[in-house]
Amino acid sequence: MTQGVLDVASVAWDAEKHVLTGRSVVVGGDPYELRITAPPVGGKTWSARSAEAFGAGATQALPLKLRQAGPLVRVTIDSPTGGEVRWQVRFARTAAPRGGEPGVTTLQAKALSPTVVELRWSGRGACGYRVSRAGGPPAATTRPAYVDEDLRPDTAYVYRVSALAWSGKPSPPAEVRVKTPAPPPRPPGPDVHLSDLTPLKAACEWGGAPKKDRSISGRPLRIGGRTYAKGMGVHANAVLAYALKPHFKRFVALVGLDDAKSDDPRGSVAFEVYVDRRRLAQWTVTKAGVVRPFNVAIPPGNKRIRLVVTDAGDGIACDHADWVDAGFVQK
Repeated sequence: MTQGVLDVASVAWDAEKHVLTGRSVVVGGDPYELRITAPPVGGKTWSARSAEAFGAGATQALPLKLRQAGPLVRVTIDSPTGGEVRWQVRFARTAAPRGGEPGVTTLQAKALSPTVVELRWSGRGACGYRVSRAGGPPAATTRPAYVDEDLRPDTAYVYRVSALAWSGKPSPPAEVRVKTPAPPPRPPGPDVHLSDLTPLKAACEWGGAPKKDRSISGRPLRIGGRTYAKGMGVHANAVLAYALKPHFKRFVALVGLDDAKSDDPRGSVAFEVYVDRRRLAQWTVTKAGVVRPFNVAIPPGNKRIRLVVTDAGDGIACDHADWVDAGFVQK
């Protein structure tokens, strides 16, 4: 389904040749992904051995990626033009994998910030792992690691991780407890505001150039219902770079998603502070209305500070981001 439109035009299974074929309508330049479930039958599993895709009337195969984790098969097709694509996936029957029962051991949790926890573990999962915590939706991963970025500061959490067998059956869960730290106090206001300085570099992936004392949409800077007079409005992915003066002792700022897109849940960004080439601080913000503080000591002798906003790995949709009350403390 693509925005309510059924994009798979046809699908057929050849039981003798073990080939799944179909036709899909795709958007040019937008990677298109087929997701196929191939559960085990009669003690044997299905292994996706190869895949091909062709544009309408074309004889040259389109670029694609074939991946499988247990019974879950993913085929990503890159078509430069829109329209109908013919595809096929060839399977083979194989014996069920051996190597012992799936399971999770040495589960560890580390709070990276007041809102982010990193989990790491050892174990064996034929088709990945299931991660769950009270108050949050379950997540799936094929790697023995997971980062949860949707947490509350100063809160205790219990995580459970299970390994999934080829059949999808979870192992008994491993459990770990962790508490996020309290957020740091609100920083002092800057002696020198960013918006009063001329940047060495100022760029955004969307919305034009960063805006001084305005959001990227040209409106007043507003986070969580509060309006700020001074700051910089950007849109991920974005960078602001400034020359450092010897009397700049600390960089301070409040950051968050601008209220202009608070009605859209897709907004999520990561704010990063680099001094010369070294990253000194980072905040990930995944919800509107959340304000996070920066209060970063600037090591002496450095020449440049870079303020970076990335899309947090999920695309740039609605990533209106603000650096407010941002600048330098001289004492």
